[in-house]
Amino acid sequence: MSQQMVNVTASPFWIVNSFSYVSNMSILYIGWAAVPACFILLIWFASLEGIFNLTSPAEWTSIATPINGMILTMIVSSCFSNLFYSLASVWKGFHASMVAITVSSLSNFTFYLAYFHYSFIRGRPVIEIICSGVLPFIPAYFATFALLELITNSAYTIIYMAVSTDPFYNAVLDWGNHTYTAATLILFLFDNFVLVCYLCYILSVQHEHVRADIARLGIICKFGVASVLVFFVGLLCNIINQYTEYNMRDPTDCYINLLLTVIDGNVNWPFLFIQLWMKRALQREKRQALDRKRREVETAKGRASPPVSNERYGVREEEVNADTFLSVVHDGH
Repeated sequence: MSQQMVNVTASPFWIVNSFSYVSNMSILYIGWAAVPACFILLIWFASLEGIFNLTSPAEWTSIATPINGMILTMIVSSCFSNLFYSLASVWKGFHASMVAITVSSLSNFTFYLAYFHYSFIRGRPVIEIICSGVLPFIPAYFATFALLELITNSAYTIIYMAVSTDPFYNAVLDWGNHTYTAATLILFLFDNFVLVCYLCYILSVQHEHVRADIARLGIICKFGVASVLVFFVGLLCNIINQYTEYNMRDPTDCYINLLLTVIDGNVNWPFLFIQLWMKRALQREKRQALDRKRREVETAKGRASPPVSNERYGVREEEVNADTFLSVVHDGH
C-alpha cells in the first residue's frame, strides 16, 4: 500500500474528526483479514494438488513445479505484507515498528517479483512461438522492474519512519510514488503482452486439430483477462490515492480515501483466488481431455474389430488397457 498526502481539518462531520482513527483501524483490519485469507487459499491449493494424500517422495516431487512455487510465494508474501504493515501501526517503539515495516516491504517486494516470474513462466511457451524476438530483452525488463520495486519499497519504509517536517520527506515520498507507478505499469504491460500472445496463438491455430490445446489456452486467456482487470482496479485505486491531496473537510473525500485504501489493500486476494480457480479449471480440462482420448481410442478399436467375448478370461477385448487412460497426472498449472 502506498503512502498518501492527507490534510485533516476540524469539521462538524464525525468521519472528518475520526478519520485518523478509522483509517488506522481499516489498515489494521486489512492486516488481520490477510491471515484467514491466506489460510483458506493454502487449504484450497493443498486440496487441488492432493497434498493430503501424498505418501511418497516421488509424489511430492511431482507437484514441486515453478508455477506452484510462485503461487505459494505470492500467497505467503501477500499475507506477510499486509499483516506486518498493520502491525507497524500498533507496535510501540521505534525498533519494533521499523522491523514490522521492513518485513512488510520485503514481503511486498517478494510478492511482485514472484508475480512477474509467474506471469513469465505461464506465458513463455506462447511467447517463444508468437514473438520469440523479445525473449533476449525480458531479463533486462525484469531487472528494471525489480530495481523500481526495490526503490519503491525502500522509499516507503523511510517515509513510514520519518515525520512530515523532515526536509527529505516530500522528495522521498515523490520518488516512492513515481517509482511505484512505473513499476506497476511495467508489470501491467507485461501481463497484457502475455495475454495478447495467447490470443494470437489461439487465432493462429483455431483451424488446426489441436482441440485440447485450444481448450486449455482458452481457459488461461479467460482467467488472464480477469486477472488483468483485478490488477488494473488495484493499480487505479493506488495511483488515485498517491496523487490526490485530500481535503478532509469534505466527508465525501474521507469515504473515497477509505474505500480506495481498502480496495488497494485487499486486491491481491481476488487475484490469487483467480489463479487457483484457473488451476482447478485446467485440471478439470485435463481430465476431460484424457476421457475424450480414451473414448476415441475405444471407438477406433470398436471399428477395427467388434467386441468379442473371451470365455476363458471373462472379459471383452474392448476393455483391455482401458485403465491406461485413467492414470492420475499432476498438472504443473
